[in-house]
Amino acid sequence: MLTPTPATPTKRELPTFADAKGRVYHLDPTMRDFRTVTTETGISLMGVLQSGEELVKFLFGSCDLLGQVLWLIVRKQAEAKGITPDDFEDSLTGDVMRSGAEAVLFATAGFYPRAAYGESVRQNLPRVLDALDQSVSLRTGEALDAILAQQAAGTVAV
Repeated sequence: MLTPTPATPTKRELPTFADAKGRVYHLDPTMRDFRTVTTETGISLMGVLQSGEELVKFLFGSCDLLGQVLWLIVRKQAEAKGITPDDFEDSLTGDVMRSGAEAVLFATAGFYPRAAYGESVRQNLPRVLDALDQSVSLRTGEALDAILAQQAAGTVAV
């Protein structure tokens, strides 16, 4: 009969991002953070890593929702630094949103109960994100080509 051994937490580097004012946030979400994000935004962060469709919605959907997710994950750190929700939102530029979204994805991957699975997700995440970027870029290019062709044919007003 196997005797369970106590789990030994492994030390891992926390994903981080910095806002436009240079304030750095370390992402180490808790179960409560995940539940709060799901309750307040309708986004299941674990679901985002398990579904290509959900990942696309998370990364290319509403900037408002992404900003809200970032705030909910870092709220305790931000409030401890005296940062208000409005001040936080004012410091979210496009570059910050991109790095914050990636930090959330890596932090979520680190939350899997099975460390080997989470590590596999973390290691493969850059490739998944690159492939997704290429796919979206290709589709965007095709859509723009179609619009330009319609415009040239006179079937689309400018």
